Parts: sequence; structure tokens; C-alpha cells
Amino acid sequence: MTDKGKAITLEDIARLAGVSTASVSRALNDSKLIKDETKQRILAVANKHQYALNYGAQSLSRQKSNAIAVFLPTFSNLADNIAPIVSDPFFLKVLSGLMSQTSIAKSELVINQFDSGKHDKVYQAIRSKKVDGVIVYGDTAQNWKNDLGLTEKLPIIFWGGEKTEHFYRVATNDFLGGELAAQKLVKSGATSFAFIGGNVEAYESQQRLLGFRSYLSKQGIALNEDCVSFGNYFSISGTEQMTSILDKDDSVNGVFACSDLLALSAMEYIQSKGLKVPEQVK
Repeated sequence: MTDKGKAITLEDIARLAGVSTASVSRALNDSKLIKDETKQRILAVANKHQYALNYGAQSLSRQKSNAIAVFLPTFSNLADNIAPIVSDPFFLKVLSGLMSQTSIAKSELVINQFDSGKHDKVYQAIRSKKVDGVIVYGDTAQNWKNDLGLTEKLPIIFWGGEKTEHFYRVATNDFLGGELAAQKLVKSGATSFAFIGGNVEAYESQQRLLGFRSYLSKQGIALNEDCVSFGNYFSISGTEQMTSILDKDDSVNGVFACSDLLALSAMEYIQSKGLKVPEQVK
């Protein structure tokens, strides 16, 4: 028995369960190096005495923080100076997946913002070693080509952007995505097409446009350049781009938007003009 009022320790759990402290540590860390029967006995004792590992102390001893930082770019030239992707349904799905995996790994997910093109906050996180790794979302690795020494200090992964030999990235096949979007619109009966993109310099936007244009070209369809538009990933940009496109060519009946937010706002504008989606505009 432990002394009344005294916090129970790892050694106490080991003694009460009749095992070594190493076995207790393995059981509480869900290690596969311990028999399930022994693990369950240890967990039962730990639960009875409301004992849990001190992950803070564990992190210090291992020189690890058990935290992953996600950095999102803001844009100081925009009025609200916020990261537009935080309201994008796709990013919320990504965030949900990140949270799920860090939880399984018994780590924390720390979300930060940094001004696009200025990496001071990211450098600070890396130098302080308060996180074990960094995920940069919404900013291409090409913007970090002068910072190659960063990977020697901490693992860094970029979400999206152009492939680079110096950094890891997670990305989709944006060219193929553009082709598939064009194919879907053509097979759905669209005959006059428009493209709504994010930042004109964004690798993803350019690749999707190339794929979109490539498929249409193979079908003998020329994409009207007046119906190719770029802006940003704020919802209002979808409205503004759709307005401009229909002002130039009201025959458009097939629209490819590069994000859910752009698509939703474009659809709302189309419907506000008395047109039906997808019956009249797809």
C-alpha cells in the first residue's frame, strides 16, 4: 500500500503489479514488447490508483517535446491578415487527420501562423526545439530554398507545392486533377468552359490549369482565355472571379474552381443570376 495522501509513483505501480518499472513503462506506452496479459494487469492497477505517465518529464529526459507544429501563411497585404485556408473545408479535413494521428502518437498539434515570405516564426520554433517537427501548409518549398540548413535541425514537411530535392512534401497530382475536372465537365454536357484559380503564382493552380487545358485540347476544345481567372482562396474571390467571367462570356456552362470555397461562392453567384446549378451551369 502507498502512504495516504502521497502521490503514487511508477515504482509503486510496479510493486503492486508485481513487475519491473520497465514493464510498467512499456504497458503505459502501449509497447508491443510486453505480453497483453501483463499489460492489462498493469493498466488495471494504474487505473485503480488513477496513475498516468508524466509526459512532460518524459519529454525532458528524451530531449523531445512530443509536439508537432503546423504553420499556416497569412497575407499582410490582405485586409484581415489571416490564413484563408483555415476556413476551407479541405483544410479542415487535413487538420482532422493530423489531430487523429498526433493523438495516436501521444503528441500535441500546435497551430501557428506566419506572414507569407517571412519565416522568422518558423525559425524560432526550430531553434527553440519546442517541437519535434514542422509541417508547412500553403507555402511552397521553393520559397525556402535558401534555408537548406533547417532540415539538419528539425524534420520539415511541406504540404503541396513543387517537388524539390531538399525538402519532403506531401502533394496530389494537380495536373491529373485538372484533366479529371475537364473530363467530368465534358461528359456532363458542358460546351463552354471557365477556370477559377487561387494565387496565379501557386504551383497547384498552374498545374491544374495545364491539366484542364490539356484535356480540353485533346477533345478539340479551345479554352477562352477571357474565362481563365486567378485571385486568392478567400470566398469573396470566387464571387469576384465568377462575376468577371460571366460579364465577359455569358455562354459559360462548365466551371472548374480550384478549391471548395471558390466553388461554393461561384455557385452562389451563378444562382443569384437566376441560373440553375448543375442543370444550366455545371
